Amino acid sequence: MKTFEDLQTIWNQQTGPDSKPAVADIVKKAEEYTKKIKRNHFWTRVILSVTSVILIFYYVWASAYKQTLFSLGLSIMITMLVLRIILEWVSMEKLKTLKSDVSLIEYSKLAEQFYQWRKKFIMFLHR
Repeated sequence: MKTFEDLQTIWNQQTGPDSKPAVADIVKKAEEYTKKIKRNHFWTRVILSVTSVILIFYYVWASAYKQTLFSLGLSIMITMLVLRIILEWVSMEKLKTLKSDVSLIEYSKLAEQFYQWRKKFIMFLHR
């Protein structure tokens, strides 16, 4: 049983967390996470915009306006991408309005409302 005694000794030598994280550290971590979310929104808008521009260029290049069914399909794709870009833009603006200087419980409620709103719009677009 020497192995168990070695493990027990190592376990007993561990030190517990001496201090709780400082408020400034928590706020800094939250701000970094918010920046990450904003960066993701930005890149999503960029990718969707580039895709839209490519589809519009293809629409003109392939003379899709001369073919009704092809034109309808490309128009639907472009419209949905533009709607998604608008959703991302509005979502970014709503994210900016979230108050980070309120209590944790209040901020959690606001964040949950924001994500519920976003989830409903995305589900609406993907029908």
